[in-house]
Amino acid sequence: MDCLVRNDASLNCLHLLRPSTDVSPQALVKLIDALQSNFHIQRVRVFVPQDFFLEQGNAIDIRERLFEVVGELPNLEQLKFDSCSGCVPFPVKVLSRTLVQAKFLRELELWDLKLAVKNAEWDFELLQQSLQGHAYLQKFTLYNCQTLHEGLSCTWLDPLLRALASAPNLRQLYVTAAAVDSASSSSLTFSSSALEQVCRSTSLEELGLWKFNFNNSQDSFPNIATEPLTLMAPAIAQSNTMRTFEFGRCNVNRSSDKALGEMLTFNTSLEEFNIHIYDSSDCTLVATAYALEIKNTTLKRRKLWGLLSRKNQEALVKMVRNNYSLETCRLLDSDPDISARIDFYISLNRMGRRKFLLQNSSVKDWIAFFAMTKDLNILFYYLSMKPSLCSLTR
Repeated sequence: MDCLVRNDASLNCLHLLRPSTDVSPQALVKLIDALQSNFHIQRVRVFVPQDFFLEQGNAIDIRERLFEVVGELPNLEQLKFDSCSGCVPFPVKVLSRTLVQAKFLRELELWDLKLAVKNAEWDFELLQQSLQGHAYLQKFTLYNCQTLHEGLSCTWLDPLLRALASAPNLRQLYVTAAAVDSASSSSLTFSSSALEQVCRSTSLEELGLWKFNFNNSQDSFPNIATEPLTLMAPAIAQSNTMRTFEFGRCNVNRSSDKALGEMLTFNTSLEEFNIHIYDSSDCTLVATAYALEIKNTTLKRRKLWGLLSRKNQEALVKMVRNNYSLETCRLLDSDPDISARIDFYISLNRMGRRKFLLQNSSVKDWIAFFAMTKDLNILFYYLSMKPSLCSLTR
């Protein structure tokens, strides 16, 4: 507090409301006064107490004012709201008022919060307005959050995504849903159209959506035409900025497999693609595997969770055998022999398979490579692929 009051130039990172903090009205007023006189703080992490917003009258006004003052810090670039005691109630209107003030904010993280509303439509509209077209925001993380009131429509949080999609410099967006811990809470979910709009961002480079049970959200996705991947993949196919796409707890059927295949065929910026297949009963990866086998040469890293059929696993092995660009391909929960075969071809890629098989490597290059490797399987592979290496005339 002394450094804060002195406006110490070396103090650029601040942690507020730790468990031992005095949160009486008098103490918070002093903290507010100190914050208002500071011009050096750039990073703030706020640990929201479990019962912080349960007060009434003047006390709650002071507590809400504290967050507005944090947003008013003139050099604030990074802001994280967190908890030390599980998911805590946090009014959406307070979040909106804070963000309205944070004009130069670059990174925003919301962890372990129960987003509380009085008027859902109005509160989320204010939240959208606070982030709409935010000129400086580059990274947004929403982790393990939920809405406090049950019965909210799956589209109530759509304004948040639509606002983020409008941020001209947003680079990273990661959202991880929380398990609902009470009957009065609702898990986060979004409409397919809002997810599609985010994917059409002209600046987004990294998108991660995890622990959403999309395939069971019948109210959100009543038919195949509105399944998230079916709409999101075509949008990413047209992106020239997206580098990483991670998507969890989904079902890849023929429609979404086709969309993913087209995404991997036409997108030339994507370098990492990770997916968690929750329901593998009717899963098909034919188009996805074919695109990576024949069309795509830019993807470098691929990770896939899910109990896949043997047919799907074999399709992925065939893909890796003919794809010389992938540097990492992890198929979790696969059969042991499948993993071994995938690892073999990936190791070849890391050792320069593209160069040796698609470019005119000199005899000197081959001799140097064979002298370095001790793996007979690798030697046999290359001699099988290029029998001319055995020619004495060379």
